[in-house]
Amino acid sequence: MALVDLVLYSSNYQVFGVDKRGTLRGLVSGVSKTTHMVAEPYKRKVEEEHGSRMELQSQIEDLKLEMYEEKKACIEMQLQVNALLAMRGINLES
Repeated sequence: MALVDLVLYSSNYQVFGVDKRGTLRGLVSGVSKTTHMVAEPYKRKVEEEHGSRMELQSQIEDLKLEMYEEKKACIEMQLQVNALLAMRGINLES
């Protein structure tokens, strides 16, 4: 089985180096160095966007946790207020 065949049937494509004719070893014929190099800035942009998305997702999760804790504290305070009012004989329906 040739190297190109291994790459075609593999789920992970890898570049093994530059071939003498200007194509990249390990890729399907027709993929030149120029084509590969032109794609690099776009690949970097995608990686940056992915990192940014992961950071934002982390911040969202932190905010969700903070909101949950604040809501829990608010409910606890409301229960304490209701208990104090009940001890004084004041009944508030909420």
